[in-house]
Amino acid sequence: MSNAGSVFSWSVYHFLHSEPVDFDQDPLVLGPMQPGRKPFDANQAISTILFERSSRRFHELYPGLKKLRHHRLAFFAYPLSGGFEHPSLMPTWMVHPVLAFERLLGVLSRYLAFRILVVLEKGSP
Repeated sequence: MSNAGSVFSWSVYHFLHSEPVDFDQDPLVLGPMQPGRKPFDANQAISTILFERSSRRFHELYPGLKKLRHHRLAFFAYPLSGGFEHPSLMPTWMVHPVLAFERLLGVLSRYLAFRILVVLEKGSP
């Protein structure tokens, strides 16, 4: 489970989140560390790059990993929950209705999702 890069989430992550969202990076190419980067800074676009934009290259480089599930989720519930650091903006009674509403909007996950769930299975080498 990681951050997903969608039109909606990019604007929130880019303007309201301390860590970068850089779709120009290529996590499949090893290179020198960027000077001045803090050890816990993480590019919020990595999962989207690896499992969507560069999915074919990822599987060519790591053929022993089989993708079992790929699901975009958390359109409104995640940002309203405050994530891991901020207080929730959504009262408990709203959780189930918001999640039900998100399921109805599932076809728009490419544009709305804040989270991406990818399940990999390690096969024999």
